[in-house]
Amino acid sequence: MSGYIKTLAALGLTQVALIVVVWFKPFDSQLEAGALIQIDAERIAYIKIIDSETSIMLRPDSENWSDGVAVNDKYIGDSKKASAFISQILELKAQWALTQTSEAVKRFELSDSNYQRKVELYDSNDQLLETFFTGTSPEFGKVHARVSKNNSVYAVDIANHQISTTVDDWIDKAQLALTHLPSEVNIDQPLKTEDFSLAEIEGSAWQINGNIADEQKVNDYLTRFKNFQILGISNAAEGSQARLATINLTSDETGIVFNFYKSVDDEFSVTISTQNQTFRVAEYWINQLLINETDLLPSEKDLKSSEDNNAE
Repeated sequence: MSGYIKTLAALGLTQVALIVVVWFKPFDSQLEAGALIQIDAERIAYIKIIDSETSIMLRPDSENWSDGVAVNDKYIGDSKKASAFISQILELKAQWALTQTSEAVKRFELSDSNYQRKVELYDSNDQLLETFFTGTSPEFGKVHARVSKNNSVYAVDIANHQISTTVDDWIDKAQLALTHLPSEVNIDQPLKTEDFSLAEIEGSAWQINGNIADEQKVNDYLTRFKNFQILGISNAAEGSQARLATINLTSDETGIVFNFYKSVDDEFSVTISTQNQTFRVAEYWINQLLINETDLLPSEKDLKSSEDNNAE
């Protein structure tokens, strides 16, 4: 009898052990933690980022995302940011799945019809390679995520604000900056009585409205055009803006024209002759670029010092 009891006890312990193993066994996806998105970067021809209200498309100018990117096939994108984003999502790890149930997918806002962000990756034949969903956030800098045709949910190192569907977040803010300094600057300001004509004359000397300009002040001013930044795309209604100034820049016999505007809502914008777009710009740049003649003339102290040197 005791042998029978021992056999039953052994069987009972075996069942308990099996239950523990099955109950606490990690999901298969936990055994080998790899990339969440199993796609080579070279295969991605473009991506779409989608939320519940809008979407954008990022498309590289070549196979290398860092060489140039278009936003919605219309705007010049920030290639460094787009390239870094592609690298970031491809490096996300599928490590320690939190759940695999369809109920949890809905709870974490990762279903096909209810999500916070969806990133679709396409190849050059417009075939969908993979879909990446993000939902709620378990902690700062992380989101719950999954890929299509798979209910495994992971907490990955990315935030939803980094997966923006706003065009302004992806355009190149420095796209209007000059690569070469101009040799001549003419400013027409219809709301002011004073126009502005700056030209290089001999060597490193400059003349403004017929007067010799301060060389250092001129160099500082021209450098501002190399650092010029926009805020985003302007959607101001036609006729709602007044022109503040037109700046004509000449360099090596080629010209670039900036037009600056102010809307009835006190929003500043700019156009450039090389593009058919209007961009929002901070008031800071209005003050930096729309200057007066006196801003580039030598100070009285500098003039006195020059006269003293000449007298000697």
